[in-house]
Amino acid sequence: AVTVMLAIIVMYDAMGVRMETGRQGRVLNEMLEVFTNMGKQISAEARLKEFVGHTPLQVLMGAILGIWIGWLMG
Repeated sequence: AVTVMLAIIVMYDAMGVRMETGRQGRVLNEMLEVFTNMGKQISAEARLKEFVGHTPLQVLMGAILGIWIGWLMG
């Protein structure tokens, strides 16, 4: 039961929280682009990573793979 709860928490984080972080990064990068077009000099390091999370399909496949490997080892 503890393992299942931990797996659910990790999958929620991978799919929800991290995906939202990627969306925020995309919006902030668009804002940096607007500032650059306005003539402000912004360093290349200022750009944020946009691909942080996983899609629901990737999370589902990871769960299936984890269950399958666990079954094989057991």
